[in-house]
Amino acid sequence: MGKKLLMIAAALAWGTLSAQASSGPSPLGLQPEPVPGFEVSIQTDKSRYTIGDTARIQIHLSQRAYVYVFNIDSSGQVTQIFPNYYSQDPYLSRGTHILPDRPTYRLRVTGPEGVDTLKVIASTQPLRTQTGTQGEPFPLMAPDPQRGQAHIQGLVPEPVDYVTAWTTFEVVRQPQPPSWGWPPAPRPPQWHPPGVPPFGWGWYYHDGSWYVFIGECPREAQLCWRLTEDGQWRFSFRIRIGN
Repeated sequence: MGKKLLMIAAALAWGTLSAQASSGPSPLGLQPEPVPGFEVSIQTDKSRYTIGDTARIQIHLSQRAYVYVFNIDSSGQVTQIFPNYYSQDPYLSRGTHILPDRPTYRLRVTGPEGVDTLKVIASTQPLRTQTGTQGEPFPLMAPDPQRGQAHIQGLVPEPVDYVTAWTTFEVVRQPQPPSWGWPPAPRPPQWHPPGVPPFGWGWYYHDGSWYVFIGECPREAQLCWRLTEDGQWRFSFRIRIGN
């Protein structure tokens, strides 16, 4: 679908908060004048995600405001993350808010690889945005940053008090196991088993076929590739002597 963060409508899901602070020129323009006492910040729970990971976003507001979050992926496509089809009210109270904000959806990281930018706008007045549809829960704002900048700037009414912030995160692919060895290990899929961290699982070979496992290599494994916590694939094999 070409979107970096996908909302998944399901009752299923970013450890330590580690986002970069807003710095440099504002993505998509929008460099408002400071408003005394009115501030917003945004950060993710990780600075790097593997494609297929679920993610969490933290937003902090110094006062009640209408909040809008946009994702600019590494190809430049601009997508509205919040509000969305599953959570349509942008008016948030003062304090800290976490996205996803409802148990009916998740934020899942997809390709392409590269560095993405999340931009938040907090306004004292609502912006003229869409909330998405069931077929497109995240409205696509623009296919490139130039048109995205023009579109986002056109959403902000004049005059209006608003503040903005942004952060970045990296998207990478699942590490691949080494290609040497016999029989050749299959390339792992671009996902990790749901409900487990992105390590501590792998492939094992038994009686002519490869199988996925979670945890330690099974006892019956003749050959085993296991993805460890340091992001490396480890190979092991079992030697049987006699019958």
